[in-house]
Amino acid sequence: MNKNEDGEYINSSVQVHFEKDKQLVPYFFTCKNLEYLGSVADGEIVYFKFAPKEKVAEAIERYYSRTAEPAQPKDLLDNVERFKTEIFRHRDGMKGRD
Repeated sequence: MNKNEDGEYINSSVQVHFEKDKQLVPYFFTCKNLEYLGSVADGEIVYFKFAPKEKVAEAIERYYSRTAEPAQPKDLLDNVERFKTEIFRHRDGMKGRD
């Protein structure tokens, strides 16, 4: 993974957004116009990859301005569990490296 001058991770082949925020990631999973591309760990930090980057920026704006489409509570809570599972998967994968 490469970082740009702002310290953000970039993927040169596709416009990908890397996110680690524990509130945004579950919300992104509910956004039908975003594609989840997997997760990657950089040390102890896990980044979740979403595309297209422009649509992610719009979703972030809607989230913080409180104009996002409503999500079903069950879907959102399932996505919180999905987020946590990915974090633990990466953490457990690092145990053998110590």
